[in-house]
Amino acid sequence: MKRTTWRLERVYRRSQAGSDYRAWKTQLCNQRSLYQTKYSTYWSSAIAECRGDGKQLWSKLKLLMNPPSTSQSSGFTADDLATFFVRKVADIRAATASSPPANIQLRDTTPFGTLDRACHCQRSIQAALFNASKELPARPNPHPASEAISRHICPSHGISL
Repeated sequence: MKRTTWRLERVYRRSQAGSDYRAWKTQLCNQRSLYQTKYSTYWSSAIAECRGDGKQLWSKLKLLMNPPSTSQSSGFTADDLATFFVRKVADIRAATASSPPANIQLRDTTPFGTLDRACHCQRSIQAALFNASKELPARPNPHPASEAISRHICPSHGISL
């Protein structure tokens, strides 16, 4: 029953056809109806089995009136999680505070091909480095890494970012 419902939903999500939507909704209504029937049948038989035993009957009715909580909480709040990560970052920074800065050197690599279109090259670099965001302010002094990458990718064009 569930698999059929899931399959029909996937078919509808892919096709967005009205007929697929109606088939999915019809199946979903049939599934809900089946679950409701099973629910009422279970509780009717459970209560019928308690005839003559008031204590057992009240224990079943208690479950009907106050169902047990199904959610399992870990006891952690969003603030606990945030505090954990703030401490974690602080610990990592403290542990690496005396470390020298990373020395990343460019290596000689095989060229990607001829980059004879400076305009294309410049747009590619800007998109890669600055995510082509219009909100970024103009940078009068570009970062040294962007200049190095520019020279490395397009050495013959002298493009300045």
